[in-house]
Amino acid sequence: MSSEEPVAVSTASHVGAAFADAIELCRDAVARDDAIGHLSHYSLGMHNFSVDRSAEVDQWRRDEVVALGRRLSFQFTSLDRAVHDARTGSLIRLVAQSAEGAVICVTSQPGDQLVGVVRAPADREALPWTPHVREADELVSMLAITLRAHTRLSSQNPGGFETVQDFVPIIGEVTDPKVTVRKPDAPGVERMAELAADALRHKHLHFVAYCVDGEVAMTADSLGAPGLRSFFTQIHVDLRRRFYVALSRQLPESVTKLNRMLSPIPGGRLLRLVLDVDQGAIYYYHLGTGRYLVGVTLDQSGVMHADDYTARLAAQVLRDG
Repeated sequence: MSSEEPVAVSTASHVGAAFADAIELCRDAVARDDAIGHLSHYSLGMHNFSVDRSAEVDQWRRDEVVALGRRLSFQFTSLDRAVHDARTGSLIRLVAQSAEGAVICVTSQPGDQLVGVVRAPADREALPWTPHVREADELVSMLAITLRAHTRLSSQNPGGFETVQDFVPIIGEVTDPKVTVRKPDAPGVERMAELAADALRHKHLHFVAYCVDGEVAMTADSLGAPGLRSFFTQIHVDLRRRFYVALSRQLPESVTKLNRMLSPIPGGRLLRLVLDVDQGAIYYYHLGTGRYLVGVTLDQSGVMHADDYTARLAAQVLRDG
């Protein structure tokens, strides 16, 4: 959304000519698009510069937002280690969304991250499509791609934004997803198994977990589909399946840390978390007290589509109660 609103640029004392192009690109992007209120650039957790929209300056203290981005940059590294054993590459993008807004962190080159903050009240049943959140997500992701190009690095296609229009699922028909009910007495687990199997048949998601009270109550996946064989040269299907089950169980710990970190800005409980890696993404959706949904895609070109399908699945669970 175009606005051409004045912006304020703040730089750290160590910043010199090496950052001139990055500052100009970020300043122009924030000035043109009113989706994002604050954007900062970090190297190995060190703050380099920030761009703030003039209308947002009075709504938050810049030093608090800069400190938030610094903490998130360090947490980004920790989460990168957490997803490493899946053998799907490095963490390249993180989206943490609450009822009041979102924080987006994207790798622009090794050791460097862009962190954007957007205020946007969310509809629980339409989280990825919240006005301003998706626009800000795409803005930060495309800026990261541009900054990588400046140092002759190829695009990692964060969010799958470069391929969202031309995306075709990598696997064909999914007729028999592997569904495992692990906690038969969990509320809604049978219905969840039906919904997850149906979601997998749409071919955008490759793994789904439904978690209740700290336990993985149900999993469903199409990881054994012939079209995904090339994704398993370094790890067996069963090992990756077990990894996603273990990660699903552990995600609340990371969500709690992010909740504490992000609660001042943008505020509220974390409802959605996206961990975007070189090959695909992992999605967390809060469903209510003690319940959450985990979705996974292995296809980087379809990351945005898989996010949308996870959101639709979560919305259906919320409607079912």
